[in-house]
Amino acid sequence: MIGERLGPWRLLAKLGKGGMGAVYLAEDPQGTRAAVKVIDGSLAVEPDALRRFGNEVELLGRLEHPGVVRALGGLERDGERTYYAMEYVRGPNLAQLLGEVGRLEPARAIALGLEVLDALDATHAAGIVHRDLKSANLLLDAEGHARVCDFGLARAVDLTRLTLSGHVVGTPAYLAPEQARGEDGVPASDLYALGVVLYEALTGRLPFQADRPLVLLNMHLHQAPEPPSAHRPELSPALDAVVLRALAKAPDERYADATDMARALREVDADAPDPGQAAFLTTTIQRFIARETQALGPALGETVLVSRAAPRRRLGWVLGGVTAFAALGGGLRVALGPPPPPAEPRAAPRARVSLWGDDPALEHVEVLEIAGGTLRVRLPDGSTRAIPRGDVREIEYDERR
Repeated sequence: MIGERLGPWRLLAKLGKGGMGAVYLAEDPQGTRAAVKVIDGSLAVEPDALRRFGNEVELLGRLEHPGVVRALGGLERDGERTYYAMEYVRGPNLAQLLGEVGRLEPARAIALGLEVLDALDATHAAGIVHRDLKSANLLLDAEGHARVCDFGLARAVDLTRLTLSGHVVGTPAYLAPEQARGEDGVPASDLYALGVVLYEALTGRLPFQADRPLVLLNMHLHQAPEPPSAHRPELSPALDAVVLRALAKAPDERYADATDMARALREVDADAPDPGQAAFLTTTIQRFIARETQALGPALGETVLVSRAAPRRRLGWVLGGVTAFAALGGGLRVALGPPPPPAEPRAAPRARVSLWGDDPALEHVEVLEIAGGTLRVRLPDGSTRAIPRGDVREIEYDERR
């Protein structure tokens, strides 16, 4: 689908795929970038599924909050494809960040929790329950601020009930007990999920861990979690208390609402983040965005000019047109050219791909796809290779493509 158009949007690169469909980086004729979600074909033919997605977009469209990823229009149809566009946020999600840094300092976890609670306060006031809040649905922008995304399982409490009766909806590791029983999610269910996220951010692990989803659901229903301090002794009893109350089995034993939980979280006395660790966290986010820019550079139109003589485009560690190398401890200066106009689909470009480590560079490969966490290329012998984006140091494109 790369290079195709859906309505006004030209699809530039695949960003990822979930249970409900694939998400693409896209651009309209005015140069506005968006994340376009293309609904899975099997769901798009089901009237109930379409109504659920239509409600999702309607809910996102009427939310105006800096902590919520906003919709850029309604649910649309182009031929046999159903899609909608939403704000494109460059940055890792919290799960990706924790995968690199392990865990957050208490003060940073508290600050993140307060940002999410502010967003939940606004969504709950609008009658929206997210129902699938998790670390992977919390995007972090370049400044490290949290943005709640993917309301694909959300339900407006004042709209027609569209739950799949008798089915559990959500992600087992973060699912509130009432949702594990197949009941509707309520605002307190989102607070439970945030309790799981805070536990994960503070300790680097989930409160309940099991290989099978049914075992996880049973643990949420019947097993008391250990306090976070059992895995990180320096955490305060006050912070333990906030997280454990959010993880109470009964909804009415949790906080009354997001405002109530935010008030309790603000009362926790936590040391200020160590400047060195805070800088490391910021640098880690910047490095992720730099890798994202590196992988999506041709689609983003961000070109680094490296030589007047060499007729090539080089995509290096670029961060929003700023000298990211300086932030990462390097000294390279880069000059960015203006974004090119939208181009028509063309043959796979040839490139030289340099990898981190001892693996030699791959010469004269065809770049087939940059999607999710993978760069897929065709080697000169005709075979294909999938390379994790984190392993890619540099892509040097042949200008003659």
